[in-house]
Amino acid sequence: MPFECRYLALLCCVCLSVFAKEDWLPVSELEKASQVAALVPEAPAEVLFRRITIDESDMPNERIVKEYIRYKIYAIDKALPYTRLSKMFSDAGSSKATVKLSARLILPDGTVKVFGKEAIQERVVRESAAEKNLLRRLLGSSSPVIKEKFLAISGIEAGCILEYQAESSTSGFKTYNLYLLQSPELPTRRAELICNFLDSVKYRYRCFTINNDVGHSQVEMPPGKGYAKITATDLPPLPREPLSGTPGDYALTLFSSYDAVEQRGYPRNIQRSYTVNLAKDGPWSPVAMNMYSRQEDCAYPTKYLKTFTTQLIAGAATPLEKAQRIHRFVTNLYQEHLLLPARKPFNPTTVEEASGPIHSLDQLLEYAKLPDLPRVSSHEYLWLAMAMYRCAEIECRGILLSDRTVLRFHPYLSTPLLLPHLATAVKIGDQWMFSMPHSRVPLPFDSTPWYCEGQPALWSKVGPQEFVDITPASSRFTLMGN
Repeated sequence: MPFECRYLALLCCVCLSVFAKEDWLPVSELEKASQVAALVPEAPAEVLFRRITIDESDMPNERIVKEYIRYKIYAIDKALPYTRLSKMFSDAGSSKATVKLSARLILPDGTVKVFGKEAIQERVVRESAAEKNLLRRLLGSSSPVIKEKFLAISGIEAGCILEYQAESSTSGFKTYNLYLLQSPELPTRRAELICNFLDSVKYRYRCFTINNDVGHSQVEMPPGKGYAKITATDLPPLPREPLSGTPGDYALTLFSSYDAVEQRGYPRNIQRSYTVNLAKDGPWSPVAMNMYSRQEDCAYPTKYLKTFTTQLIAGAATPLEKAQRIHRFVTNLYQEHLLLPARKPFNPTTVEEASGPIHSLDQLLEYAKLPDLPRVSSHEYLWLAMAMYRCAEIECRGILLSDRTVLRFHPYLSTPLLLPHLATAVKIGDQWMFSMPHSRVPLPFDSTPWYCEGQPALWSKVGPQEFVDITPASSRFTLMGN
């Protein structure tokens, strides 16, 4: 054979091996011969194997998630809704995402079909109506469009094996993740999850598994190795019921988070330093101390604010009425400011600027009259309310609230990411009442969002950690007019 022909043949073989060969795992004869789901015999399909691999080692430049899932189809008419693979992504903003999908179908007669780019379809899942409004776009209030990519698989038969491979890549830093190893309404024979996490001196990686008794799970997180792995077998399906709660209440869940090692703030009014003793004060004491330090610095009454508060509460007969007036005023002020035209984001360039775009709460009262002032955080309105409570000689303390729509609060998961909401507790007589005037959805006095109720909240303080239970709001305070 001439040299050119041998070279061309070799080149073709290389191209075929690189571009045509898919990285599919071998299927055992036992999997091919399976006639019913091992754990739930009446299931229309089951997950034979599922592997999730997360690579966060290059965040924030890139975060890659790969998923390999293998289904066995038993009843095609009932199985299709559960065996459709799709991925949501956004093609706008700073955290742009890419999605790759492929599938392999092994029919009972041994025929193999591979589906790649030609079978991928895309549709828009969510698009704000404001996107069609030119004025809203010019004001800079556009929101990203959420899209879905999915594979259009044809020729599925009862008894076949359907496999998917999905890879998604995003940029940006993700502070926490919640992964479920179970599949909705289908049992899983074997599942594994591997996470290679970011190695950084600025962040501390934490990894917890919840409901370990589900699926005979085993967890590996060797010190200094930079990864966490969880494996499980015979996982029951996840139920889909409206009152079943969050999956973290009953599903085998992996929760991973990145906590800043150094909680750093630049003083606005007071320069103080606090220390905590983890062994003595508890694992949540640094979180409580950081909140306390921030509120003491920012909720600082000024001379003008004292005069303004005195005028606002003039004529109020009781401390409760004074507190309600302050709560309503700050709530209305925040809602008014939300309607103002969009302002430029706050991007500090020096250490002195990093305390915030405003240097005094007096500026917040005049925010509408200061068009050159950058966008401010909603927390500034909480500091304003706390400062006004203090001006009215009403005792108040900051609290950090959990969010059970993400994950029910677990005292042993000591990460600030489980306490994402800030509020203040106001003492009226011998009773503590709650105030969240900076909520985007207006809340009456002595109430918190429904997803915070029924769970503990952490007091902001220095010293031993202390929690308070968040109970449903009193029926007396269910209207903003009260």
